[in-house]
Amino acid sequence: MKLLASLTLTAPPPATTGVLIASDPGQRILVWKSAAAVTEGRSLLRAHADVERIIPLVACAPLSGTAALEGADEPGDTLRGVLVTQGEWAGCRGVVEGEYFRRP
Repeated sequence: MKLLASLTLTAPPPATTGVLIASDPGQRILVWKSAAAVTEGRSLLRAHADVERIIPLVACAPLSGTAALEGADEPGDTLRGVLVTQGEWAGCRGVVEGEYFRRP
């Protein structure tokens, strides 16, 4: 019984379901490999860097409207850890900017 109580107390909170969103339904959402990749990737995008420098930082790029779970980890105040659960990128795990994740 103690083991069960211990597991219950130490289990991570359940993941929150949500959807990856953008202003255009046909737009792809960049799911970055890490919080550090978001920072570096945004800097490279602002500098109009060659795409070959940005691609290694991206875990996947699902379409807006794709279902995802929000991870329990908190990669930053404006970031969300996600696990894509639908479509061609199902199983992809990474970080998105908070504005691209909507809870139901």
